[in-house]
Amino acid sequence: MYLSRVTLKPEFYRDTQLGHVLNGSRYSTHQLLWSLFPNQKSRQFLFRQEVENEQIKKSSKISGKPIYYILSAPKPIDSTSLFSVETKPFSPKLEKGDLLSFRLRANPVVSKKEAGKKNSKQHDVVMNAKHELLKSLCKEQSLDSSGKYSELVNRINSAEGINVLEALKSLELPADLVKAKKLVADRAMKKWLCDKLSKAGVSLVNNERNFEELKAVGYRWNALPEKSKKAGFSSVDYEGIMQVQEPSLFIEQLEKGFGRAKAIGCGLMLIRRI
Repeated sequence: MYLSRVTLKPEFYRDTQLGHVLNGSRYSTHQLLWSLFPNQKSRQFLFRQEVENEQIKKSSKISGKPIYYILSAPKPIDSTSLFSVETKPFSPKLEKGDLLSFRLRANPVVSKKEAGKKNSKQHDVVMNAKHELLKSLCKEQSLDSSGKYSELVNRINSAEGINVLEALKSLELPADLVKAKKLVADRAMKKWLCDKLSKAGVSLVNNERNFEELKAVGYRWNALPEKSKKAGFSSVDYEGIMQVQEPSLFIEQLEKGFGRAKAIGCGLMLIRRI
């Protein structure tokens, strides 16, 4: 495996149509990065896009130049002369008990069976958690808990005599619906990652501050208008500390990536030994 740091050369990024396109399109970025791996029939790389803040002296504005971190099986080859590529072999030597800090941009989803359909449907973790909260509030107040998120919101708002605060208290949540939604979303995002880590041979550091120190921030919807009007995916940025339990299993998962939407910038975990 190889870990690479890739940037577009300044003459291509600044004041060119290519730079403008890449600045607002994850799909185009993915397509362009493919050029670093000629003759590859299937994708054998993960990537993560970050932004390098640069100070422009004349205008005193901050512009963001994209930086791409790529983990790949083949070594990237820049045959286009568009990129500056720094590459090094990636072969971490890990042992059980090693502590690692990590960063991960992931697309957390849950699979749910739907009545009358053979295959499960993928649901955004955050929206699913908020939906489940509203269903619980309806059940606490003896209301119909079926239907879409918007339908439950309307049902709760229009029901006479419903005591949302009392229902939240019964669920051991903050007596404020906005704060309760934020809390259940945060828990759901973190639980998703904890489940993934446990299956990958690592775990969060076992101490009383553990769950609080795991950060799940930057939740956002990333539209993909190039594919269709409604196409897109959600992403969350995770940061934390973990302990290696099964080194070979973890390295295998590290190479595969975590979660879905790997082709468009999710799933690459960056690690650093502590």
